[in-house]
Amino acid sequence: MFSKQKQKVALSALAMAGGVLFGPLARADSSTAEGFHYTLSLWNEAVGNTNIGEAHFYMGEEMAWWNPKGVSPAIRSNDTFSQSWQSLDDYVTLFGLEFHPLSVFAQGRADMVGSDGSFSFTKSTDAHFRVLNSDVGSVSKAACDWRAECATQNASISQTFFSVDVPFSVSIATITLHVDVDGSLFENVTGKAASVALLDRPALGDLIGQTSTSMSAGASLTAHLGVDGSVISSVLDSVGVTSAIKLIEVSIGPSNGNSLVATPNKSSVAWSNTVPLTVSTLNGSVDVNAHVLWVGSVTENVVSWNGYSTTTNLFNESGSQIFN
Repeated sequence: MFSKQKQKVALSALAMAGGVLFGPLARADSSTAEGFHYTLSLWNEAVGNTNIGEAHFYMGEEMAWWNPKGVSPAIRSNDTFSQSWQSLDDYVTLFGLEFHPLSVFAQGRADMVGSDGSFSFTKSTDAHFRVLNSDVGSVSKAACDWRAECATQNASISQTFFSVDVPFSVSIATITLHVDVDGSLFENVTGKAASVALLDRPALGDLIGQTSTSMSAGASLTAHLGVDGSVISSVLDSVGVTSAIKLIEVSIGPSNGNSLVATPNKSSVAWSNTVPLTVSTLNGSVDVNAHVLWVGSVTENVVSWNGYSTTTNLFNESGSQIFN
């Protein structure tokens, strides 16, 4: 489906644009006499350390499936369909605890099912927005105009998302660190689908299927740290902590889609994918500073990371193929 040269160029461009922090852009594609399957996935390597870290993961998929040439409508019983979907997930770890602040998903699917000259045409679209593993918004539609929004989910949230209190050792003393993670999450996702009989003749078992998804989603999260003054004791004269560190700022605006025309003698599929990304990762250093009796001034590092920022289009490709 895609030439090896085109694949090599695309992955080389990604390596130069994203550096070692990203990817690689995992890409799997295949086509046969009766199907087309294409996936893209991208992640940033988890940054930070075992105390504080973050990561995010994107995946997109396109599929189209039809009956091979020469199979008559009388015995065609398998599903013929076009499908597109995308997802984005962000993760934060704090002292061994994992949080899943953002999960966004969009899908469109167009199906033709049946046999013996009796076929039905269906379509479905989905859009979901989850925060900390709980649904904030979810839309599913089985009927929509291809030119309309179909399943669309649009929301933004700004708040403190989670807090933890953890023990932390400073020389011979143990203190309690309090961490609040706040910021904003946003998403605007759409899934579209159309499923109709070619030339308005459903008995022949020919499908025109179109699906697409688009996504604008992201997160901006900061960790705020503090320490309870009541820890001052016979061991500690004073204690303080760096007040804040940015965890992640990411926005992604990918879109994908494919159009399938499936007949007993010839099928064709056209596709397009683009994955623009803006990201700024964990950046800075958090230290606990204390004066410990019998020891003196002590500094313990919680996390230290040199941030990375980029704005780039990680992938942009379209094409078509006819299967005889």
